[in-house]
Order: sequence, then C-alpha cells, then structure tokens
Amino acid sequence: MVDDNQNAVKPSPFFTWLNKNGWVIWVVFLLIAVGIGYAIYNAQKPKQGGTLYGVCKTLMDFEYQYPFTFDILSVSEGRRDVRIFMAETNSFGQERIIQVDCDFSMNNNKLLLARLTLDRKAVPDEKIEYYNRIVPTLASMSDTLNRDLPKPLPKSLQELKR
Repeated sequence: MVDDNQNAVKPSPFFTWLNKNGWVIWVVFLLIAVGIGYAIYNAQKPKQGGTLYGVCKTLMDFEYQYPFTFDILSVSEGRRDVRIFMAETNSFGQERIIQVDCDFSMNNNKLLLARLTLDRKAVPDEKIEYYNRIVPTLASMSDTLNRDLPKPLPKSLQELKR
C-alpha cells in the first residue's frame, strides 16, 4: 500500500515562510503604493530652475513697482548667467515683452551679482552693490525661493496666441 503523504507535493520553503509571515505582503504592497504615489507627485509638480534663476527672479521683483503683473515666458540658464523673457502688464493694461539678464560671479566662495540688465538697460552700480549684500543670503536659501520654470512654449502659432 502506497502512503499518500509520500506522493503529496511539498510547498516550497519560501511559501511556507510567507504563510507564517503574512505581514511581508502588506509591507511590499505599501512600499509599491508609496513609490507610485511619489512618482505621480513628481510628474505633476512644475519643473524647478537652479539657484541662480531663483535669485534673479527675486531681484527682478525688487526692480518693478507694485501693482505689476508679469508672466515668465522663457528662461535660459547658463553656468553663471540667467536670461528671463517675460510679458509685463502694467496698471493701464499695456503689455510688453521684457528681457532680464543676470550675470553672476564667485568671490571668496560667495555668489555675487556682476551685472543686471532690465529691458536691455543696465542697473546702476550702486544698486548692484546693494543687491550684493543680499545675494549670498538668497543663494543659501535656494530651497525656499520660487524657482518654478514656465511651461514650454507651444509648437504651433495658433496655440501661441493669447
């Protein structure tokens, strides 16, 4: 007579261990869910520019009087310079395109503003010296600066019209 226990398929040691430790499935499921949530979050948030862009955008805010509405159209960042194109709408409703150029330099491991031009007009050296007092502080607080980059410009002319 043949014993049925000898012919029975034995479960693998992994499945035996998994039956004893069922919490592992829940932990793996939770880690996968957190990973998917993090990926969705990163896909939805706007792209971030560098520290130089955040500092330049902050200095640009100091230069224009309130009430002032502007939309940043495009940004180009170099190693030590930032160029921002924006559409300004003043209090009378007039709209114009402005180019802002910020050139930075390093001095004794401190970030300094070398030149700032607004609408192709250079900012006076007195203001540059004044701004250089706060530029290192702004650069050290780069995580708190608004560094959101604008959405890319559309490919077709119809989408580009406002």
